[in-house]
Amino acid sequence: MLSEGIAPPPEFSRPEVAEILMAHYQTDQDKQEARRAAVGE
Repeated sequence: MLSEGIAPPPEFSRPEVAEILMAHYQTDQDKQEARRAAVGE
């Protein structure tokens, strides 16, 4: 959910916290994809 840029419902997280988490998980997912591409997966 977070890595796809979808915010959780407001009862689970404040919007400003969700934004930070989404940014982190999207960046982390990009790094993982880059690593896979570098090793040929």
